[in-house]
Amino acid sequence: MSTSAGPNSLGERLRELLAERNITHLEFARKVPMASAQLYQIFKGAGFPSEKRLKRFCRILGLTSEEEGELFTLLALGKAKGATKQYIEELRRAEPGTAHLSDNLRAVTGPVAGVPVFAINAGDEMAFDDAGYPVGVSDSYISVPGLSDPHAFAAVVRGDSMAPELEAGDIAVFSPVETSQDGDVCFVRAGDETVTMKQVFFGERELRLVAFNHEYPERRIPRAEDVRVWPLWGVFKVRRRDR
Repeated sequence: MSTSAGPNSLGERLRELLAERNITHLEFARKVPMASAQLYQIFKGAGFPSEKRLKRFCRILGLTSEEEGELFTLLALGKAKGATKQYIEELRRAEPGTAHLSDNLRAVTGPVAGVPVFAINAGDEMAFDDAGYPVGVSDSYISVPGLSDPHAFAAVVRGDSMAPELEAGDIAVFSPVETSQDGDVCFVRAGDETVTMKQVFFGERELRLVAFNHEYPERRIPRAEDVRVWPLWGVFKVRRRDR
């Protein structure tokens, strides 16, 4: 198995695909159609196509769904910053050629209307306001259609404690305005020490935190005023294919 994670940019991969099909840059620009100068900007990594145009690229090139997924992953990587970019890159290095983001991921480059993305296992990298909610400012955002909670946030899954339902690289979205039910997967914050994502069972005096991966032991924490439990709203899955 190769140790390379594959092309590092959308432009690089597009050049490879054209070369494999003996299509020149000018021929491809005419097929799209688009200005050849604009296409060269994409090849150089100085610009990005819209998702609609990238879909057209895929149709013209006759790509499989997996090849299309790879291009959308590279588009997301090119636009992403911070936690999103870091962990997608880590995943591609760890499992070269096997993981691509679902094309419903919308990574953007700055603070716009969207859900901030944080690192799940690094509580000291997350800031909380006086009401206990994560501060909605990050260097990476995703858009989540249908979610209007102003306190919503997302976390990139690391490790395998919640596998196979939640795997490394998946992006889990949480909505604090929703009510947590017994057995829900939740983001749990207990004081300044415990920040975790687990299945939660509510007892009268304590919470049971259960991992889907049974190799990880169950944890119990007392119910207290400083415990925050926010339910999972949805997951952007990493799309994997066989090696």
